[in-house]
Amino acid sequence: MSCAKHGIAYVFARRGGGELAPCMVVFGLAAVAVPLNAQICTGTSPPCALTQGYAGPMTDTAFNYRQAINPYETHFTQTVLPDSGSPGAATMFLPVDVNDLVASSNPVSNPIMAQPLYVSGITVTSPIQGSCSPCNMVVIVTLNGTIYAYVADGTGAGNLLWSRQGTSWTSGVGGNALWWDDCNAETGAQPVPRTDVLQFEGILSTPVIDASASVPLLYVTSFCQTPTPTPRWFLHQINLKNGHDVSTANIGSDVRNLTGCTPCSNFTDANQQQRPALTFVANSNNTSGDPNLLYILFGTGTLENSAGQPYFGWVVGYKVPTSSALTLEFAYMNEPSSCGPGGGYGNSTRQCSATYNSGTPPCDCYVASGDTQNAPNWGGHGGGCWQSGNGPAAVQKGAIDSDVHVFLGCGNGGFQNFNSSNASPPSVSNNNGETLMDFRLTTGGFDSTPFQTFTPNSPAHGVAPAPPSVCGDNGGSGCAGCVQCTYTLQTLNAYDYDFGTGGQALFNDLSGTLRLVVTGKDGYGYLLTPGQLCGSGYTADTGCVGFYPNDPGSLMTFGASQVLCSGIGSDDCDRVTSMAVYDNQATDSSRAVSIIYWPYNERLTSLSVSAPTATQSGIQQLHWSSGGSYTMNIGGSGSCTINQNCVPDQVVPGDTLTLPSCSCGTSDCPTVTAVTAYTLTLNITVGTAFPSCTSPQSFEYSGYLVTPAHDSSPSAGSGGYPGGAVTVSANCTSPPCSATSALIWAVVSNSASAPDTMARGLGTLYAYDALPNTSTDQLAPLWNSTDVWCSSSYARPTVVNGSAFVPTYVAQEQGVTFPTSDDQTVCPSSEYSTGTGWPSGVLVYR
Repeated sequence: MSCAKHGIAYVFARRGGGELAPCMVVFGLAAVAVPLNAQICTGTSPPCALTQGYAGPMTDTAFNYRQAINPYETHFTQTVLPDSGSPGAATMFLPVDVNDLVASSNPVSNPIMAQPLYVSGITVTSPIQGSCSPCNMVVIVTLNGTIYAYVADGTGAGNLLWSRQGTSWTSGVGGNALWWDDCNAETGAQPVPRTDVLQFEGILSTPVIDASASVPLLYVTSFCQTPTPTPRWFLHQINLKNGHDVSTANIGSDVRNLTGCTPCSNFTDANQQQRPALTFVANSNNTSGDPNLLYILFGTGTLENSAGQPYFGWVVGYKVPTSSALTLEFAYMNEPSSCGPGGGYGNSTRQCSATYNSGTPPCDCYVASGDTQNAPNWGGHGGGCWQSGNGPAAVQKGAIDSDVHVFLGCGNGGFQNFNSSNASPPSVSNNNGETLMDFRLTTGGFDSTPFQTFTPNSPAHGVAPAPPSVCGDNGGSGCAGCVQCTYTLQTLNAYDYDFGTGGQALFNDLSGTLRLVVTGKDGYGYLLTPGQLCGSGYTADTGCVGFYPNDPGSLMTFGASQVLCSGIGSDDCDRVTSMAVYDNQATDSSRAVSIIYWPYNERLTSLSVSAPTATQSGIQQLHWSSGGSYTMNIGGSGSCTINQNCVPDQVVPGDTLTLPSCSCGTSDCPTVTAVTAYTLTLNITVGTAFPSCTSPQSFEYSGYLVTPAHDSSPSAGSGGYPGGAVTVSANCTSPPCSATSALIWAVVSNSASAPDTMARGLGTLYAYDALPNTSTDQLAPLWNSTDVWCSSSYARPTVVNGSAFVPTYVAQEQGVTFPTSDDQTVCPSSEYSTGTGWPSGVLVYR
């Protein structure tokens, strides 16, 4: 039986029960049925979901912690890895947009930028193929505004349950694509075409599933355009059992018409981009009818360097009932107080203004022409919420206090949350660029503005980007009053280093205290205490602003990237795009927690969470040339083994250094501010730090995050743009977690992937032992994919029930051969049309 289409070869695969699998693109893939393993949340009703960030029922206290872990994985271990069919090759491919019925003459874009979502134990009464009573489902969304629900595993794996594609509800297709449903008032509706790094935008962000409802629901945002052209943002509430809408909302219209919201008229659909994953927050304070809320974040939908086109960051909250219309409850714009006319590179005034607002810090910080085209993004232009596709994190009632708390970060943009008199506690202004914010759901309702905030102020002991020397007044007529950069947040803007691009993750430290870690585009991270973002003295202050000397709200500012960039012009070189947290859940001294990420241009990294009073013994001795030196060298001449016992394998910038034989010369021992392979740098001179010491000396170090472990010998020497997208799997069904089951999974592109272009490189899925080798302190690679596909940016793999689901940008294009050994191979950068090329889809490794 054949279903050849568009010059692509398809096959049917016979499965158990006599069912036929769907048309499946085959690149030497074997269609193999895998028996169901223990399902996550077995026995629960309704089913539970594996969302972006955490697997399990919404009653799990860590459900919204954004730890990127499936702690219910009972199949994969260090010795049981994908090996069906050809070793390293996917066993199944789930295509998208094969039957597309696009009415527009424009070619169809079908890459997948969102993480696939997995739902266990769901029943679909009338599936397009096979049966599902119940089955496990994987949900896939695309840039083409289409949605697919497949049988994820077990009998009938690969059967298409339902889809949203094309322009009509026809047999075998399933239903309308969201761009058609939302923008079909005029002929030629389509996903919104882009002009920079994406050819179309339909569904860009990762949806969220509410599996606690009587009818499991999928929430997804979609962008479409009429031929006028009129771009529109919509929110869909979809019945997972049939793919039909339960309710929809026109986000732009709802925001602009929100009663009592003064700045909401500034929401322009075309100037916004909905990149972060959605977050569903169940309000356990629902005693007075307060709703559960769906949090949606927006960044920019216009080029940052477009003169006269200011954009803003937005946080909107929708009431999400199961039987009535979606209702917008609040909308918050984080840059309401303009400093001037706005506009980026190309603006004749270079964003300088003689009449900027008088908040503290000053609105403007000038950067010389040519340093970076997007800087500075100050009040009235900037403040976009990106998070590299990561969603807000949330805690349930009782984790901090009697409220539910939601944490999210927005990068770029001005920050003026001190008034000019520097009152203490400060009076609150409005601009919250480069800021982490805390929104609450309380017994009286919910916050429509931040409850507490944290913004990097001045380098904590030097461990943060220092103010650049390039700042200053350019002397232009429109630049009277421009000032030199004096704060960390201004430096972030000057370098276009967006705060919080790695998202945020919550975890309990070794003492059981709740912590929050956030990383950014600058390669630095911040360890915070939720509920005390401003320091312990302002825990109950609703005007709490985490902006004080030495960032007292931050327990530890650390260098997340091993080698930090220097100078302006490489705003992506230190990007950390995603994090995962592994906690072995032990209740004794064997408890271990680690923070895992893979920076752009660097190697996979795992930081151990430590008690700050616990000292770690350094390997070898430290040498220094004189008391006036800020640097100390390991082993004298630099004798160490890279990725085993060199400085970056022991110390994290932000750690405290001690010499057991020497007393610290100040009230505090010195802080390590930077590391290279053989050298560490202190915040004060060696003579000041250790006045009675002579070189060399044995050393110790301490901190909340210590002993970074790196991969030992991956196939790719470093991660291509934008860095690795990581997740963790482990069998923690009977805590503590099984030590042999903990795995790090990462999707990494080759070095051909580059920022600010549509070029994508070949991708590889890696599996690592999540626990560093005890003798080498390295992360051992255990397995990697060997087939050929183009990597999506930022999209994490989903690992569950003995399968790894990997989204692709494109699997293969007709007439193009991708060599598997060439690290420089660039995937086709043309728009991917189903009429001329191969479809994208999700590869399944099991």
